[in-house]
Amino acid sequence: MRVVASYNSKGPAVRVVGPEAGTGNRSRAGGTQAPTTRRAPGSRRKKPFSDANLAAFFSNTATLLNSGVPLIKVLESLAIDETFSDAAPTLEALIHDIRSGSSFSAALSKHPDCFAPMIASLVQAGEAGGTLSPSLERIAESIERRGETRDQIRQALTYPAIVTVLGAVAVAFLMVFVVPVFEETYAKAGMPLPMVTQALLALSGLAAKTWWLVIGLLVVGILLYQNFRAHPRVRAAQDHLLIRLPLLGPVVRGLLVGHFVEVFGSLLASGVSIKDSLELTERAMHHTEFQEMVRELRLAIIRGEGLGSKLAEHRFLFPPLLARMMSLGEKSGDLGGMAVQIGRYVEKDLKRRTQRMSSLVEPLVTVGMAAVIGTIAMAIYLPIFDMFKQMEN
Repeated sequence: MRVVASYNSKGPAVRVVGPEAGTGNRSRAGGTQAPTTRRAPGSRRKKPFSDANLAAFFSNTATLLNSGVPLIKVLESLAIDETFSDAAPTLEALIHDIRSGSSFSAALSKHPDCFAPMIASLVQAGEAGGTLSPSLERIAESIERRGETRDQIRQALTYPAIVTVLGAVAVAFLMVFVVPVFEETYAKAGMPLPMVTQALLALSGLAAKTWWLVIGLLVVGILLYQNFRAHPRVRAAQDHLLIRLPLLGPVVRGLLVGHFVEVFGSLLASGVSIKDSLELTERAMHHTEFQEMVRELRLAIIRGEGLGSKLAEHRFLFPPLLARMMSLGEKSGDLGGMAVQIGRYVEKDLKRRTQRMSSLVEPLVTVGMAAVIGTIAMAIYLPIFDMFKQMEN
């Protein structure tokens, strides 16, 4: 088989010539074989994997490798699978690099938008230790657990979010369209109004006059956030607030702690040094305060300090019990195994916290919206009740 490279106005292209050139895609119409044409890396737009596809990719790769299929054949099979159609350009680039003599980990590291540096390091450690398939299975399981945890949190917040949005729409409708009708009726009747009704009418008048301003400010705020959310100060303020929110904050902290110990433990279990594991973990964290914590841990290890003692200084971010467990693992020489056990404990604890948050948030939101709408209804009909009482007297 020969690989012929050519250049045209669209960029470099790679064409397979030889006995295998006709064993590519089959024509759907007549079943004939068409020559396989692959573009070199960069000639087609790459789309990152979704979490589900990424987990399936590593799981399928590990399964086929365990069955004795060579890596290059595994990637060729996955590249023509409809499940990975969006990622086909990336898989073709991996095939091209491996055929050129690159290792699997080195090929993965060329696509950081699809494969995090931690993933490439785990694959490299598996290649060096002859445990590539177990490393790939560990990566797939880690991605699946992370996706399941995120789905649980989303499900816990979906119902409160829907109730809040519908309640806000109902309140806006009442304030802008319903309350002004009663205001005109009360004004024509010359009825004395209670304080709560007067306050409601004042708010309704303000809403009717300034609704366009509120919507405009909301749109401007969303646009500003979209444009500046990547700014270090905006991101730091957002991260600072997120983990301190009532009910949701502890769940987010648990999610970040679980991500930290899972990534760190997986790297250590694969044979990566503590210093390199912390460096890769820092890059894998997407929260500024946790990134700073991991950076301090890495510098402490360089200075010769203990990991557990340094973790104990971050009591708000990392629970003291888990810090003591890390110290025990450090002293016993099995820090990686202890980190994996902590990750399992945090995962179970996070599920309990998510269920507890869901059981608290749902009734609170429901009762809160019912109280707001009930107050508006009471303020609207209270003058009518007073009028009936005066008529009876």
